[in-house]
Amino acid sequence: MNTVNLDLHFASVEGADASRGKAAQIYVKGTFGDGISHPCVSFRELDIEITRLQDELEALRAKGRKRFTKLQAA
Repeated sequence: MNTVNLDLHFASVEGADASRGKAAQIYVKGTFGDGISHPCVSFRELDIEITRLQDELEALRAKGRKRFTKLQAA
């Protein structure tokens, strides 16, 4: 089974936000395709994205716990 590791990539901002300099984006390590977060041009934005990802993982944990509990009860 393959596991996924995450990393942070800094790149120049293109388009309307170009004047803001660099943006950070969370992505799956080993790929520079689409990130799993929006490009963040400030630490505050990055912190919001990390919290969003944590919330998503917690929701998956709860879903998995519920399913495994049902399987073990059967």
